[in-house]
Amino acid sequence: GRLLNDKMPTGVAVSAAMNHGGPYPATGHPGFTAVGIPPAMLRFAMLQCFDAVRPERLPALLRDKNPTGSTWRRIDGQWTLADVG
Repeated sequence: GRLLNDKMPTGVAVSAAMNHGGPYPATGHPGFTAVGIPPAMLRFAMLQCFDAVRPERLPALLRDKNPTGSTWRRIDGQWTLADVG
C-alpha cells in the first residue's frame, strides 16, 4: 500500500468500484490487487470477527457511539458520522 501526505494522488481512485483489470487476458487476479477499497483493505488487514462481545469490550471504533464524532464509518453500506441505532 501507499500513503500520500500533502501530495496529489496519481489519479488512481481508491474506491469500491476501482480494481486492476481489463478484458481477458489482461485482467489481474482479484486476490492479488491492492487497488479498490475491499481488495486493498483485505490484502493488508488482519481480519477479525467480534461475536457476542459486550459493547464495553469492543474497540472504540466498533461501538455504537462514534467515539470522536468525526470518524467516518460504513454502516449498512453508507458512509456516516452518526452513531449506530
